Amino acid sequence: MRAWLFFILGILSVNSVFSQGNLIWPPSSCLDNLDDNGICEELVTNANATIAIQASSFSNITLEGYDNIPTGSYIGVFYGSCVTDSDTDNNGLCDQFDIQGCGGFSQWPELDENFVIAAYGDDPFTSVVDGFVSGQPYTWFLRINNSDNPLDGWTDYIGENLIMDTGDAFQENWAADAFANLVSVDFVLYSEWTNCMDVSACNYNQAAEFSVLEDCEYPENEWLNCEGQCANDYDNDSICDQFEIPGCQDENAVNYNPDATDSYYNLNSDQPVPCYFVGCQDENALNYDPNANANGPCDYPIYQLDWSFFATDPMQSSILAIININGLEEYDFDMSPTFCNEVTVGAFYNNIEYSEFTGGYVGGEFLGYSNGSDWNCLPDQPYPYLALFVDDNTTANKDGFDPGEPMIFIVEVDGVEYLAEPSFSSLSDISSANFQVSSLYIVELDIIEPLEFGCTDMNYLEYWNYDENTASISPPSIVANLDDGSCSTLLISGCMDPIAANFDPEANINNNATCLYYGCTDDNYLEYWNYNPIDYSISELINVASVCDDLDENGICDECITLIIEGCTDVTAFNYNPNANVENNNCEPVIEGCTDNTMFNYDPTANTDYDGVLCIPFIYGCTDSTAFNYDLLANTDDGSCVDILYGCTNETAYNYNPDANVNDGSCIPFIYGCTDDTMW
Repeated sequence: MRAWLFFILGILSVNSVFSQGNLIWPPSSCLDNLDDNGICEELVTNANATIAIQASSFSNITLEGYDNIPTGSYIGVFYGSCVTDSDTDNNGLCDQFDIQGCGGFSQWPELDENFVIAAYGDDPFTSVVDGFVSGQPYTWFLRINNSDNPLDGWTDYIGENLIMDTGDAFQENWAADAFANLVSVDFVLYSEWTNCMDVSACNYNQAAEFSVLEDCEYPENEWLNCEGQCANDYDNDSICDQFEIPGCQDENAVNYNPDATDSYYNLNSDQPVPCYFVGCQDENALNYDPNANANGPCDYPIYQLDWSFFATDPMQSSILAIININGLEEYDFDMSPTFCNEVTVGAFYNNIEYSEFTGGYVGGEFLGYSNGSDWNCLPDQPYPYLALFVDDNTTANKDGFDPGEPMIFIVEVDGVEYLAEPSFSSLSDISSANFQVSSLYIVELDIIEPLEFGCTDMNYLEYWNYDENTASISPPSIVANLDDGSCSTLLISGCMDPIAANFDPEANINNNATCLYYGCTDDNYLEYWNYNPIDYSISELINVASVCDDLDENGICDECITLIIEGCTDVTAFNYNPNANVENNNCEPVIEGCTDNTMFNYDPTANTDYDGVLCIPFIYGCTDSTAFNYDLLANTDDGSCVDILYGCTNETAYNYNPDANVNDGSCIPFIYGCTDDTMW
């Protein structure tokens, strides 16, 4: 077991395929206790592999930003636990590891000479992982000191593009007592030293000895972590928990919610949002759907008219004389054999018992229609007639009309049954199509249309053309004119979304336009919108919240938490707004230059001068390089330039010129003596 304590470094977040955290290196004192073979005895576990690093390979071992690896840098191999194992290479080995600790390390030599690293395996007699396991790949790291001052810390680099010798004598991955040879590796930045000592910062460094808050880096906003991903995302769908929208996500369900991002209430996988599938739930129906959980229309066997009849009590029968049938396209109404043989008329009753006292049918199962009449059409009679029979109440089955019961007239021509409407003559005993005992009816029949069985009540689903996918109705392609008892599901229009405030569990007509949703009702808040915190964008929800659970003391909905602050969210832009949470697409690029209009190099297009660092003040003087008083430092001419005038500028000289400003070497000294050539 290792005797040394782990030395932990908090690191700055950088991109890497490895899980980054505190990188564990052995203490430097370990290198002071090397044995004759250069091995740190404190690292020894139960077995090791030996990795050779030959001087001939040094040129293939590169370090980002350096021509050569600095002498004394730490180089080592690290082990970890398996994170994923898709076995994409079919080698039976783990694909990715969480780095846990150093299995062996050494220092980069001063001279170009070979050296080795002993990489130790996990001690099976301890509960902690303290080394490599068989077949585990090596992860290489390099650490260099930033300066001779320990307070400046270090920088860690990770090895990429690794090539290990795969010859017969070497093994690429760790194995006990095996030999390995490092051929090539490129070390790139993994983590940099920071003096941030704020534990809430992304680059908190536990090893730092003094705090520089300006060095600390934090997530861009409260929803994101240091990697720019959702800080809380319980289902790992890249939608932050604060912005999950529960709802049915099955597009085949009638309550499918296109805004929904989660199929559970309150981020709780034990509370799924129900999806509703409309269908017939009557096991006796032809279209019974065992998967349906919302009432839909049912289809039943079409009842064929029973043209047979029972002649009950002839003393209580009635006669219905037919004086004309309108609408017979191919037949004349007469008493010819052709007419009588090919046209049949019947009066039908409902097989449910009818009560004359209540004026309606007694509740019971629909049993279809039966003929309660005898068609008589003979050439020697003036008119055809129907003998109408009353129900024999001495039998259990209904076999005729009940008093007061409506009569349904059917005309059958060439095998096609037509619904007919009677018009009663003034000579009839009664003037309506309600059966009365021992009466004489004189009628004309008007053929209306071919007989169509079905639901004839518009208040029932079965009347309509019903779309189970959308829970909506449309006019039927064929309108029924004779009820077949299939009207079973009342129309109930309402909101069918279970997350809506006004959800109606009994509804079977999807009126989701009336749905009212809980949530933030103020569009000045992020919670009102569909918000993407990764790219700071908002889009309109399809199901906009219109109902607030509760209001705070200021009358603001409790669901409204985060005010929208529009602005530039690009940290590289000049007008970056660290408080903005919605991008306004109005970012301005950084344009360096002097922004002070009192300065010599003022640039009206610039927006960044780093607190005046880029500004140059006006320096007045002569800027004419041909002038006598040219000022090399001046940037603004003040009109003080003086032309060069050559001459003797020595006041003690014989030919001194007070107007000259540049001595031309012509000065003549005074020579005293008699200048009168007439004198001796």
